[in-house]
Amino acid sequence: MNGTHPTREQLDRFRRRAASAEETIAVDAHLAACDRCFDAVRVDTPHLTVEQLEAVVDGRETHPHLALCAICRGEVADLRSMRDALKAHETPRWRWPLAAAAVLALVIAAAWLLFRREAVPAGSKPPVVRQTVPEPKAAPPLPQQAVTLERPAILDTLLTDRSVLRGPDASGAFALHAPVATVVLQERPRFRWAAVAGAATYEVTVVASEGGDVVASGTTTTPSWQPDRPLPRGRTYAWQVAAQTAAGRVVAPGRGAPEARFHVAAQAEAGGSSALERGIALARLGALDDAERELQRAGALELLAQVRGWRAQRALPTTTNGAQ
Repeated sequence: MNGTHPTREQLDRFRRRAASAEETIAVDAHLAACDRCFDAVRVDTPHLTVEQLEAVVDGRETHPHLALCAICRGEVADLRSMRDALKAHETPRWRWPLAAAAVLALVIAAAWLLFRREAVPAGSKPPVVRQTVPEPKAAPPLPQQAVTLERPAILDTLLTDRSVLRGPDASGAFALHAPVATVVLQERPRFRWAAVAGAATYEVTVVASEGGDVVASGTTTTPSWQPDRPLPRGRTYAWQVAAQTAAGRVVAPGRGAPEARFHVAAQAEAGGSSALERGIALARLGALDDAERELQRAGALELLAQVRGWRAQRALPTTTNGAQ
């Protein structure tokens, strides 16, 4: 696709299996490297209904949606496991009379104990009744309406228009996908960018925002790279990719474009036992990429839209003058 994203019409034809073979191959290759377009395909595709899931489990229907949606594939797997477990524990018909007799015996025993308890003479010591302490119940899911999300201050540092890395003009530059304007929990994050047509190699450079020292670099032939050594935690970094083509070097971001910044979190985990709780904790930490993924998994669309809007709120550049 020459480094550009597929159009909405191309994505729609890909979902409906109406694209040509050449277009299908090109869009599929782009989706493998672009989370944004992959998420667009997955979000715009309606999930299977309960009736459709049951039909798939029973073998009565098949749906191409399952090839694109890991969520529905997981639900089909869960339903099949439940079905197999129920079949394994089915009670043979000849055992039903015995089970009914056992239930009747329990009812009679309970009635006799109740009668004995009420028949205790006045002044006598009542029988000791052992009580079973109920197990603690799990906390109810946190309603989205009760959640207050404030834009993390770290984003003001990650979204400024100041540039440390310098390179050729930005014309013809390609997109850097991740990590951009986000906090990452990993010490060795994976860097991803749009493929450049005809690129033989890509050279990745990571520098510290404070001081501009190069902390990691490497060369790869694919639009993805991971540093060999961990990056120090609690620091902010900027990165740049130079694609070597037959026509020359193409650098992203180019001169005049905002640099691609990210911050390595001081801790390796954000906490939370559910997708919604993890998404909220990650959002408050500033880990926008991970937060969007968890909030989308939890179906928290309002919170997801709020977090996605934070990247558009760039901080104003800092200026100084003679006034004190």
